[in-house]
Order: sequence, then structure tokens, then C-alpha cells
Amino acid sequence: RYIWIDSLCIVQDDEEDWRRESAKNSTTYLDSYLTLAVTKSKNCTGGLFSRYSHRKFCGVDLKGWPFTLYCRQKLLHWELRNKICSDPDEDEDELYDSHFPLLRSAYVYQERLLSPRVLHFGAEELLWECMEETRCK
Repeated sequence: RYIWIDSLCIVQDDEEDWRRESAKNSTTYLDSYLTLAVTKSKNCTGGLFSRYSHRKFCGVDLKGWPFTLYCRQKLLHWELRNKICSDPDEDEDELYDSHFPLLRSAYVYQERLLSPRVLHFGAEELLWECMEETRCK
């Protein structure tokens, strides 16, 4: 067992090393147990974690008991791409790219197809993708 981190295992800005290592990708990803994808990042310097932004509402119910409600804004989900856009005046591709910039890469698309399981780190949530389903949390 081993861990493969593209940005560490492939010498950055070295085209020869990239060619040599990318030729092995079919076995690297196909034989993997889990692929972690920092889908919210544009490049390898973006980082894995994000600050979770939520809104907090406090109130009092009909019996006078205080309560706190935490919520988040509606999220853009992959399966809704090309079906729904939250703002009809906003370009959908731009919106999608700003939330999931890593997915614009053909190289990353190949990794997704080869990987039996992918855990995507988005800006607001984690997404699980496998051969059977895609789920978010």
C-alpha cells in the first residue's frame, strides 16, 4: 500500500517526468482504493480544506423556548449541470468553473474515470463518487 500525491510524486514543471509518470496513470488510478480530489482548487496550491460558511438564526418558538437554526446557501451540484442555473443572467459554465475548477482538466477527467472511488473536496461540501452513485454531504 502507498499514497500517491500527483503534486509531490510528479516533479512540477518537468515535462519529461510528467510524460513518464502519466503513462503509468492507468494502473495508478485503476488499482487505487480511493482517490482524493481537491475539486474546489484551480491548481496544486489550493489546499484541501475550506472554511465552512453558514448562517445562524436565533428565535423563540410558540412556547417561548429559544432555538438556533444553522443553514447554508443552496449549493450547485454536478448532476444539475446543464439543467438548472441559480441565476439566469449568469453564465452557467462560469458558475460551474468557479465551484469546481479542477474538473476542467482532461487529465483529471481520466483520473475520475479510472478511479473506483473518488472523494471530492468542494468549497462547501464533500462529494462521494463511485461506480454506483454520487452523494454529497
